[in-house]
Order: sequence, then structure tokens, then C-alpha cells
Amino acid sequence: MDTDILDRYLAKPLSVHSIDRVALLSSHRYEKMQEVPGYQATQKHGVRTAFLVEDIINRLPAKVKRSLSRQDIVFILAAALWHDIGKNNITDSVLNKPGRLSADEGFMVDMHAYLGSRVLASWGFPQEVAQMVLYHHQRWDGK
Repeated sequence: MDTDILDRYLAKPLSVHSIDRVALLSSHRYEKMQEVPGYQATQKHGVRTAFLVEDIINRLPAKVKRSLSRQDIVFILAAALWHDIGKNNITDSVLNKPGRLSADEGFMVDMHAYLGSRVLASWGFPQEVAQMVLYHHQRWDGK
């Protein structure tokens, strides 16, 4: 597909959450991220996470699985694939530092979920996907 046409299509505002659009957007952005130096490790982690999430979804009890729409599943898998995209904004020296991080370094790492949600929103992903990325380190008790 012509990249210019695809870029124009993906730039259109998302009025109705389209499963096909999220899948196409993931595929298109995934290809573009191949060119970003140092992104391959995060990318592999995202793919492994998406496979694990898919396996968990497949193992859910039938009643629970039936409660998830196809859109829910696609959004969850997209969030799994892209959950650490915000780490792309953190230096390798911090991400690969042996031992304890300083307070500032820890804050930078903690911010990756926020940064990732902003990246996905700017790329046109649905709000639900960006929110899943934003809260992917949040505990059930809110801490």
C-alpha cells in the first residue's frame, strides 16, 4: 500500500472505533518503528507480551471470554504490543543501569507509561488503548 495514502488515512480523526483501523495502525507504526535505533528490544518485549495476553484470553472461562467483544480483544492486544513505547524516550544508560536508580532516574522510568499513552494518542489510537498503556503498572489498589 502507498505509504502517503496510508498516512493520510491514519491521520483522519477516529469517529467510530474501528477494529480494522487499530490493527492497521499497529501494523503501520510497527513497521515505522523498525527504523528507530535501539527500539528492537522493546519491540520484541511488546510482541512477547501480546502473545502472552492472547494466551491468557484464550484460557479464560467461556463465560468470561464471551463477555469480551472482538473490539475489546483487539484493543487489549494493541495495548499489550505497545505498552512500553514510552521507554523509547528514556536513555539506554538509565534503562540498562545495573543497580539502583537515582530518584530522578526512577521518576523517568515511572513516566514511561504516561509518555507511552501520549504517543499512542498522538498516533490516533483509541482512548481505551492509550488508557490501558497509561495504567499498565497500576496495582488494583491504586498504588
